[in-house]
Order: sequence, then C-alpha cells, then structure tokens
Amino acid sequence: MREIKYGACGHMFDPDLNRAVGQMYDQQGYDFIIWSDQMCLTIPQSIWTPDLVPASAQWNIDTFMDTWPLMTDVAIHTENIQIGTTVFDAIRRPPANMAQLTLTLDHYSKGASSSPWAPARSSSSSPTGSSATSPSAASRSRWRSSSC
Repeated sequence: MREIKYGACGHMFDPDLNRAVGQMYDQQGYDFIIWSDQMCLTIPQSIWTPDLVPASAQWNIDTFMDTWPLMTDVAIHTENIQIGTTVFDAIRRPPANMAQLTLTLDHYSKGASSSPWAPARSSSSSPTGSSATSPSAASRSRWRSSSC
C-alpha cells in the first residue's frame, strides 16, 4: 500500500503571511507545501469584487508574487516540511534558469524540495507576450535554445 501524504498550498500574495502559514503547517505536521509557478491568476478583475468574492477584501489578485523566493523563504524558516511547485511554467523559465532555481531551493531546504517538470499552459504565458501557436511548441523551442 502506498503512503499517503498531506499538504497545503503556500500563500502567493503576502510574504509575511506565506512564512507564517509555512511555519504553521510545519508545526502541525503537514508533509508538504506547494506553490503554483505562474505569472498571474486567470480570474478577471471584473468579478474579483467583495460582493462576489469575499476574499477580494483580503488581497488583490494582481499582486501574485514569484513562487521561488516564497518557497525559499519558507524553506529557511521551517524544518520538517517538503517544499515544491505544482508544475512550473516552462515557457518563461528556460532549463538553465530552472536548474539554478531548483538547485538553490534544494540547498536552502536541505534536500526537502521537489519541482515537477511539464509543458506550460497557454494561460500562464499570455502576460509574457508569447506568440507561439501552442504551449508545448513554445516550450520545445525555448528548451532547445537554452544554454548556461
């Protein structure tokens, strides 16, 4: 029988709250915390209003922070929890950059990190101005031309 692990998502809008949440999950015995590596949420501002979404009073969806510094901060301030991404955005992060980010997080987390690698969705790349016809085509092109 496979071992079941329990985890939660990190906070993407406030670094102090992200650290506090990470420490709380660590103290409560969660196995992992994950963050999604994307540039923005896909929620239109027109519906991110207090009458429709009570959470809109708590944070602005346009203040979506970068995943890697948030993960590193939690890795520095926790002891027992696995740190990782859901799937990172392969269109805007070439392999050399991903390798460096992953290595850095691995050092800060003392080996308690993971990063699944897969092609990105087109909705994650639209803020970057990508003109590729498909996310996987853009990923293949980017990965072939990447170097250290």
